[in-house]
Amino acid sequence: MRERNRSGVSQVRSLVAPGNPVPGDAFDGDWATVRWQAELRAIVSHPRQDAPAARARFRPVPPGRRWRVAGLAALAAATAAGVFLAAGIARAPGRAPGRTPALSVFSLPPGSTGAAGSSVPARSLLLTVAQTVARAPVATGRYWRIDTTFGNFRLVGPPTDRYLIVQQGREDNWLARRAADTSASVVQLLGVKLASAADAAAWRRDGSPVTWNIAPDVGAADPQGFAAADAAPVRIAAGRPRILAESSGPSELAYDGKPLSALPADPALLRTLLLAGYQGRNDGSAGSWLFQAAFGLLADPVTPAVRSAVYRLLAGLPGVRSLGPVRDVAGQEGAGIALDGRQSRCLIPGSMLDASGSGPPTSSCVVQQRLIINPVTGMLLAQELRYLTPPAGQRWPAPGGLFSYEVFGSSAWTSRTPPGGTSP
Repeated sequence: MRERNRSGVSQVRSLVAPGNPVPGDAFDGDWATVRWQAELRAIVSHPRQDAPAARARFRPVPPGRRWRVAGLAALAAATAAGVFLAAGIARAPGRAPGRTPALSVFSLPPGSTGAAGSSVPARSLLLTVAQTVARAPVATGRYWRIDTTFGNFRLVGPPTDRYLIVQQGREDNWLARRAADTSASVVQLLGVKLASAADAAAWRRDGSPVTWNIAPDVGAADPQGFAAADAAPVRIAAGRPRILAESSGPSELAYDGKPLSALPADPALLRTLLLAGYQGRNDGSAGSWLFQAAFGLLADPVTPAVRSAVYRLLAGLPGVRSLGPVRDVAGQEGAGIALDGRQSRCLIPGSMLDASGSGPPTSSCVVQQRLIINPVTGMLLAQELRYLTPPAGQRWPAPGGLFSYEVFGSSAWTSRTPPGGTSP
């Protein structure tokens, strides 16, 4: 994975060099290293004043989802803009020609709130699920296929009359187990909704635009609000499915360069391994990092023993609580597990300053990280991120404080060939 990523790293390094305030070259040949994450964060937080007006918007590598990075690196090599770069275009949003288009308002299904203090404590629930998944049969195939639907709430509109839109999409990842096969990521943007009735009124005051010159998010955000970005603009209408990235070579089903099958099945050892990626970070607690890392591993094709260890790790995290039976954005019912915590550096998503000379503005916030799981199978149904306290000065009328979600349609091994893939 390290060798395959070097070319993508080099291209992104050259693209962001004008805004890089870090003395020397802190980049390494691996996208997943702490130094790489630290430099990206420094560039985003403190860009040089002589940098061009068009600014990059980055998503740090999410813990436990290292397989995403190789595909995104391939995209960087294939496009002049690079994978994490959003082209900042200083012009008015696109207007609807003639009749104002219909734009629906986002809503959560009944039962999506959950009940804090459920009769089943989180620890008991998680340990029960850990016992269940440990007995699951070991399965394999040519590809690990993950089909998800994501949504991100974005601030748009004039500086004095901002409003929230929900940018939605679908991602279908085919991750090859063998070097001879080709992994692929197929993405389709599904259009836009408005976050609330108040946002609908503000959208009409803005002239009912049909495009916004911010970069579309690809996938769910992390707890700080960062998400991978595609080329601008965000469009009101759904797009066509397209192959975002393809890659071949050593299997991407790895964590820090080691096969997922080599992960320790002991919760204490697993905790130590995951915390290695937390060193030097100060934007959230270690518990928040581990909760997000657990989400990543539960979405991966880890062995039943490792999946059980992940649930036992979650059961031991301070502050983790049960929400009882809840429904995700798609209406699927499962068991809700949540962790609330303060993040010291939260992106204000879709800010007008994303494309200015000052970089994305940030502020502290309090975020609820939520996993919704199938307690019978132990598989993920969804991840949700909600503001309990939004970034300073931000109005956040989205239902339940929601700002990002990812719903899992299916996660399973398959021997089918992905779109664009080849077979020996």
